[in-house]
Amino acid sequence: MDVESDQRPTFQRSDLGSVTIFDNQEFSNRRPASIAPTAASQIISQNFFCNHSFDSKAAAKTVETEMVMVDFKICKDLKNIEAVQLINQTNGFKAHIFKTDNFSYKTDFIQLNKGPNKITVEVVLKDGQKKQDSLVILTGS
Repeated sequence: MDVESDQRPTFQRSDLGSVTIFDNQEFSNRRPASIAPTAASQIISQNFFCNHSFDSKAAAKTVETEMVMVDFKICKDLKNIEAVQLINQTNGFKAHIFKTDNFSYKTDFIQLNKGPNKITVEVVLKDGQKKQDSLVILTGS
């Protein structure tokens, strides 16, 4: 591949102690081709362990897509959380979870089947206790 010298990106370098920051002003709006902006309909916000199990409407969401991200918070002050898992019980899909704040988390895209999808969040505490909460996501109906 032949690249002309004027086509190469130029970077400005600034040193901050042991950290080097490269700032490319000319190409600041570039993103990886495979990543598109996520539509708001593909993100579900939900609180778990908030005593909502008595209200079935609070534990069900409807979406138009086959994949969603779940942005969730654990309401109860569960001390010493060792692990958090989110699984679509309907198809066995286990989500990757990213901790965004003290009790806030976000998942990658979760595959959904058409119809009801039972999503279970399991928290494992350091003393071995397991707590579960769930959510039903309806799609294709």
